[in-house]
Amino acid sequence: MGTHSNLAAGYFNGDDKADIAVFDGESGNTGGVLILLGNGDGTFAAAKDFVDATGGGDGFAVGDFTGKGGNNTDVAVSSFGNDETVDHFLDILPSQGDGTLGSAIESDVGWFNTYVMNAAQLDGDGTLDLVVYSMGGGGQTAGYVLNSGGGKFTPISQGQLTIESPSLTGDYAIDDVTGDGIADAVYPDMTMGACVQLNNGQAQFAAAVCYAPVQGSQPDWAVVGDIDGKNGNDIVTIGGSFLGAYLNKGKGQFGAAVATATTSGSVSDAHLADMNNDGKADLVTYDGGTLSVYLSNGDGTFGMPAQYPLGAGVLITVGDFAGNGLRGVAAVDLNNNAISAIVATCKQ
Repeated sequence: MGTHSNLAAGYFNGDDKADIAVFDGESGNTGGVLILLGNGDGTFAAAKDFVDATGGGDGFAVGDFTGKGGNNTDVAVSSFGNDETVDHFLDILPSQGDGTLGSAIESDVGWFNTYVMNAAQLDGDGTLDLVVYSMGGGGQTAGYVLNSGGGKFTPISQGQLTIESPSLTGDYAIDDVTGDGIADAVYPDMTMGACVQLNNGQAQFAAAVCYAPVQGSQPDWAVVGDIDGKNGNDIVTIGGSFLGAYLNKGKGQFGAAVATATTSGSVSDAHLADMNNDGKADLVTYDGGTLSVYLSNGDGTFGMPAQYPLGAGVLITVGDFAGNGLRGVAAVDLNNNAISAIVATCKQ
């Protein structure tokens, strides 16, 4: 399972080849979404630009927010209204199934200085909700908005999610770790390790339980996926020169961290996905210059990474870009406003 950035894979024209969406909005400016349709051979069609007209965007996520089903991915953008101290909107740009996005479906969710958004099912009604996270306003705060149907969302709820540790500097994950189909919250803490808040199925989160980090690691990233093929999703933290894997013992209880030394620099993006079709999630990282793919050994450790030079300032995402059941990595270079895509398809 991946984390969030301004690049995401999705399906915008109804076929089985993953496309990519790029968010180029900034707070205070007009938020725009670029859609690049996959050709199935590692290349992409020319970008189409769709403008979120309500104001500057500062949060981005993709998913089926309108409940159409099938290979239809919508785009969520949080954006300030004319006065960012008063109004705050969540806009859903619905997929039209032909590679285009429709007019925004707007919800006034209350003011929230969004830093990142993560789509997940939080309350068991079968629709995708959104967890929103802010690092503005002198503190770090998390909350969520629930999908009320048709792309509309309820006002923001705050107070139960504690993804606001003073030592949180990286990225968190919202995914199911108990096997009930409802997303829980996992976040890294540089002193406490991997922290887990279990969801009771009604978007109510228990107090965090933290698992000690690998000695000397100071984790600042956490990603979630099944790296051993047992008991559901596990947790991998990244920090310093170590990966820390916490294997799921069942029902969201985790074992002690298993360490793997890394060769990467400071990570700026990370994903867990099965890259070699062996049923176990592998780790994909980008450190500001190099793409690294660590294959899971199935016991909490990872092998030496295959590495690919990408240069600086690149965004990455993982998806089936060929439509052949094999996952690849798309890298988009936003330097000098130039967008290019590189797809590496990994085989077993």
